[in-house]
Amino acid sequence: MKILKIHNTLGNTLEEFKPINPLNVRVYACGPTVYNYAHIGNARMAVVNDLLIRFLKTLYPKVTYVSNITDIDDKIIAASQENKISIKELTEKYTKIYNEDMSVLGVNQPDIQPTSVNVFSFIDTVTTSLSPLTKGKDLKLLNDVSDKDLMITVDKAKLRRIMVNLISNGIKFTKEGYVKISCIEKDDFVEFCIADTGIGLKENQQDVIFEKFRQVDYSSTREFEGIGLGLSIVKELVQLHEGDVRVESYFGQGSSFYFTIKKKRNLTATMVT
Repeated sequence: MKILKIHNTLGNTLEEFKPINPLNVRVYACGPTVYNYAHIGNARMAVVNDLLIRFLKTLYPKVTYVSNITDIDDKIIAASQENKISIKELTEKYTKIYNEDMSVLGVNQPDIQPTSVNVFSFIDTVTTSLSPLTKGKDLKLLNDVSDKDLMITVDKAKLRRIMVNLISNGIKFTKEGYVKISCIEKDDFVEFCIADTGIGLKENQQDVIFEKFRQVDYSSTREFEGIGLGLSIVKELVQLHEGDVRVESYFGQGSSFYFTIKKKRNLTATMVT
């Protein structure tokens, strides 16, 4: 078997790499601060870690690569003020440019690219974009997040996909009432809940809806089509964030889908585990 040795800069020694979990090697690399175009240091980090990830994938069955985007700091605030644009507009612009530049270099994008997200504002944006789906229904989309200042570190694109899949399902299977999104902060994670007053699930259906290629059949109720094709994707994306997903439902009364996102530490150096 191939052996990987890594230089330990702390002790100035060459050490054999032994993963904590050989079935899922997790790599964290500190990504760019997006206040301007990428510089040589940003590219070096991306290229070196891309090479490392490619090699690790020849040794281990699963490798999860996380590299953050720093989207709030003094340089970003100063650049925002200098360019007279919002921090959000500035950081989204340079995040997009950075990813495009790394793609030109042949670097694969990380499995997770976390940024800081205000939960209340994020959910407001998602529900607003999905509100046309409620047309013709006596249905409300409710942002029930009580802490309007709650910030989490998460891959924004993947969180949006999770939310869109779950909220869209709620809208699809709810004729009247509400689809309500809430979030509570706990010691090591945050837990989201998407609750609806829709058709609900039978007990035996709840065991299979997160499985790949499985779909709950509502063919006896012609106004509803099957549910479940997007839920296996939700499960995969949640697990990428070291979280779990579950459902509580009563047929004819509605469903509540819960998922957790593990809190991230503030890391400033490349780590391999």
